[in-house]
Amino acid sequence: MVCNVQASINEELLASFQSFILSRSGEQQQEQAVSPGKLLNNGALKSPKEEWGISPREEEVLELIILGKTNKEIASALFISEHTVKNHLSRIFNKMNVTDRSQIIALIYKRILNSEGLEI
Repeated sequence: MVCNVQASINEELLASFQSFILSRSGEQQQEQAVSPGKLLNNGALKSPKEEWGISPREEEVLELIILGKTNKEIASALFISEHTVKNHLSRIFNKMNVTDRSQIIALIYKRILNSEGLEI
């Protein structure tokens, strides 16, 4: 039950943040969810991905983190063990110099917003 509540909160926060980004960028288009692939392929993140040294597999884990997936869900989606997911997360945290998932998402969005000249 706690996971369901947390997932619901994460989805609501992500939707709110996406609405905020759309309103700040002046794009009043039909509201669309920003896919993790689009976020990670954003021009603002190309050099940081190289800077952080994120591997292709770690990038897949990052995409699922952005979607708010749990370790168990990530393991299932990538056909790996939860222990391997934890290892990937640990390496990602170290490479990006963060301590948790929310900091990863905040860092990615901050880079994108800064690249577009938007103030946070």
